[in-house]
Amino acid sequence: TDGKSFETFSRNGLPMPNLDYRAADLVLLTRALIAEGILTSGWWAWDGEGKKDGHFNLTSSEARKAGKGADLRFHIFDLVPWDHLAGGNEPIETRQARLDQVQAFMNATTAGHASYTSMLSTVERFELDEEADAWELYNRARELGHEGLILKQKGSLYIPGKTVDWVKVKPEETVDLVCTGTYPGEKGSKLAGLIGGLEFNYKGVKVRAGSGLSDEDRARPSDHFVGRVFEILYHEETPDGSLREPRVKGERKDKYPEDADK
Repeated sequence: TDGKSFETFSRNGLPMPNLDYRAADLVLLTRALIAEGILTSGWWAWDGEGKKDGHFNLTSSEARKAGKGADLRFHIFDLVPWDHLAGGNEPIETRQARLDQVQAFMNATTAGHASYTSMLSTVERFELDEEADAWELYNRARELGHEGLILKQKGSLYIPGKTVDWVKVKPEETVDLVCTGTYPGEKGSKLAGLIGGLEFNYKGVKVRAGSGLSDEDRARPSDHFVGRVFEILYHEETPDGSLREPRVKGERKDKYPEDADK
C-alpha cells in the first residue's frame, strides 16, 4: 500500500464497504510492517473475513448489514503481494511463515496499546496427516460455532477460484420444496433475458435458489417450474429463517407437491 488508499472487495470483486473500518486498520498495520522490514515496500493483498465474535450462523448475516463494520473482527487467511492476487508462485509454507511474523508483531503491538491491531488476527491453523484427524477437528470447529474447515495441501500456491489443493468442508442439508415462482436474471449479466433462479416458500420465508440450473432450464418458461418439487441443498438455516447458500440439486419427479417438506 502507499499508506493513503485501499480497496475492500470480496473474492468475486464485489465492494465490501462494511470492512472499510478494518481496511483502515490494515493500512496502518501494513505501513508498520514495512517500517519493521517484515514486508517489502509496495502493495499487499490481505485475504480474510470480517465477522463478529460468536457463532457463525448468528454473526455472518449481521456482519453484512450496513453500519456494522465497527463490530467486525478481521480474520486473516492469507497475505500476498498485490501482483500475486491473480495467482502467485509462493508455496503456502512461505506465506504462513509471513503470517506468523505478522501475528507476532501484532501481539507485541497490542501489548504496547496500539488500537489498530485489536480487531485483527490471523486464523488458527493445524497440520493434519490423517483424514480421521481432519474430521475430529471439523467436529470441534462446529461445536465452537465455526462454519467448518478449509483444508490446504502442503506446497499449494495462492490461486484464485476453486482449486483441488484447497477444499472447504462445511455442513450440508437437503429439503424438498415446491417451486412457487421464478425470478429473472440480472440485466447486463449473461443471464439477462433468462430465468435467474427459482423461488420457494420455506416455513413462511421466501427462498431464492439460482445455482444448479442448466442453460436449458433457464431458457424455459416460468410456468414450467411452478408447482413442481425440487430438492434444495443448503448449509444451514439463517437467523431470519431462510436457507444459507441454497442450490437446486434437481427435480423430485417422484414426489407430488403434497409430499414435499412443509
